[in-house]
Amino acid sequence: MMKINNTSFYGICFLQEDKGRDTEIVLPIVYAAEKFLNCKVDFVLKWNAHLIYKKKPDFVIIPANCKGSKMFHEIAKYAYSQNIKIFSVVSEGNFNEKRHKNIFGYNTDKFFYQDYVCAWSKRIQLFMQEKNQAQKDQIVLTGASGFDRFKIYKFRDRKSFLAKYDKSEYNKVISYSGWAFGKVQYEQGRLELELDESKRDAKVAWTNSQRIAVRDSLKYVIEAYPDVLFVLKQHPSEYYPGLVLDQLNEMSELASYDNVLYIQGQSEGIHDVISIADIVLGFETTSAIETWIMGDTPTIFLNEDVNFPRVNTYEGCLIAKDGKELSSYIQAFYEKGTIEAFFSQDIKRKREEIIVNTIGYKDGLNHLRHLKYLNKTLLKIDVNQIKYKKSSYFSRLYLFFRLMKPFYKLKLVSKLPWFSKFNWVFERYKLDNIKVLQEEYKPFMESFYQKKQIDEDFLKRFWE
Repeated sequence: MMKINNTSFYGICFLQEDKGRDTEIVLPIVYAAEKFLNCKVDFVLKWNAHLIYKKKPDFVIIPANCKGSKMFHEIAKYAYSQNIKIFSVVSEGNFNEKRHKNIFGYNTDKFFYQDYVCAWSKRIQLFMQEKNQAQKDQIVLTGASGFDRFKIYKFRDRKSFLAKYDKSEYNKVISYSGWAFGKVQYEQGRLELELDESKRDAKVAWTNSQRIAVRDSLKYVIEAYPDVLFVLKQHPSEYYPGLVLDQLNEMSELASYDNVLYIQGQSEGIHDVISIADIVLGFETTSAIETWIMGDTPTIFLNEDVNFPRVNTYEGCLIAKDGKELSSYIQAFYEKGTIEAFFSQDIKRKREEIIVNTIGYKDGLNHLRHLKYLNKTLLKIDVNQIKYKKSSYFSRLYLFFRLMKPFYKLKLVSKLPWFSKFNWVFERYKLDNIKVLQEEYKPFMESFYQKKQIDEDFLKRFWE
């Protein structure tokens, strides 16, 4: 039976912001680590990586698999050089085997610095092992921890959500989960859309044509159903923090309609946007899977073109090629209370297959599968081998933002173009919302653990 760490260890979890996808992925893991593994974990903004030297953690936790952000990769590389153990989770782990030729992203060393690489499903584990034969034994199956909240937490009810935005007069709500169409607007975004320079122009042109098609479908039904509130949520990674431009995506041009609520950035979690909806729309999104886990809400993809490289999530959804077809589904739902095609046995069976092949498990225990490998990581820590040598790069960044802080407080100066691109750093500097979320989620976690009888004995059995 596996030994559970009983030595006190201190860790730092680095984040880019204090709400949204990455935050939701790590919070249940950290909660369980502090409850069962004798850990204390502080949350730190990634630009404050100098705090590794100042706070001297025994281990660090990094989202995005140390590859989805150049800064996360630099933190992992530095921690590895100091013999500080790294535990990493995966932000976007639903790989398309035909499209994703490079599983390393910003990790140009093509070497994973963490002891364990967490794969969302068996399919993805085998794919990643094939792509990295040298470290294949480190690639383990954990499921996707960010999806556990859809089984564990209680979400906002429609009444309080709509009251917050003075939209209480609506009794019908349809949500749309955005795709990152806005990436066509800036150079880094276009590179992320297509790494191959010879194919980039064609990909950008196709992406923009799909943006317009989705916009037109949404516009059609927004105008056709003035008594329905359409909650349109921007993709969280569409624009990087500090990028200053007039944002344009598939929904930005529709924000002025009375029956539209356009949610930008991370101001609302996708879980709340799903929980209040009668129908959930998307172009291509794992929000469909999140919706299936939460209940029986129909999911519809708006796809003028269905033949493009992607994972098979769309096979568990209905497809509307234009506004007229989308309207027919909406009409059917509000007349009959259901969309019969969505609940056919074939599509229901397909949804179950997609969940297994995408996120591994839907039982709410994926964060505890991650905890197994965090526990193994902690058991390998040798505090006598940790160096804590100062990084000149991280210390310069830390000093820069400390010197910039007084200018941020001068509101006039902070509106200047060069200064304004750093505003987001100061707005999130202390990650204040983490404590708010921890307090909000604690009773949900405790209730779930009590219901499932989760304790140390359970974990030892579960991890065998």
